[in-house]
Amino acid sequence: AKPSRAEPNDDDSEYPENRTGEGSGEKKALSLNRVGLPPWCAPRGRKIEMLIHINSWPGAGKKTIGVLLASRLKARFVHNHHFLDLVEACCDRGDPQWQPLCDRVREAVYESLAHRPAGEPLVMTNAIAKDEVTLWAQICALARRRSDVLVPVVLTLDVDENRKRLLDPSRTGSKLKSVQVLDALRAKHELLVPLDIATTLVLDVGQLSPTIAADLIEAHLQRILG
Repeated sequence: AKPSRAEPNDDDSEYPENRTGEGSGEKKALSLNRVGLPPWCAPRGRKIEMLIHINSWPGAGKKTIGVLLASRLKARFVHNHHFLDLVEACCDRGDPQWQPLCDRVREAVYESLAHRPAGEPLVMTNAIAKDEVTLWAQICALARRRSDVLVPVVLTLDVDENRKRLLDPSRTGSKLKSVQVLDALRAKHELLVPLDIATTLVLDVGQLSPTIAADLIEAHLQRILG
């Protein structure tokens, strides 16, 4: 089965001011081949045992979309900056202790998540590049330990829109705010897109509000459940 790809309608709405999530026009249908899911997947309207992993560039809107989605699914939400901010409170990125501490904190977080009660959905965010195979392997291992259906969601957007969002004043804390660093990241790396996983959704959010993006992801999840 091929991953699903959703595209926004061609209109002149822009992110985020002019798209409210209500009365915004027809959403293009998502296509997803039926995949074999374990029998413990709950029917529509009940909790589903899934790990929804949202991956994209800094500034794409992962946290905003993730919070909306987790609220709708009554899921636990773990943003990558939840632990990155803790690490950066202890040492700077250039410090030789930064990466080892980051690895230890991530390991502790994933260990805790692996022992959450059965049936608790999980929404996570990350910025994982194609060559960061170890980080992705940790996500896959976490889903297996939790007996979750892994649903990778990859958010795409063009570089100009990415730059615009990166500089949004609402982005606080240790989040990346340098356009130069963003440009260097995008020039050097490709986003990880797990093409081998049938439940993968690639979503162009360049002209979508967070609400519309969350709508499309939720529709994708319902199609997986059938």
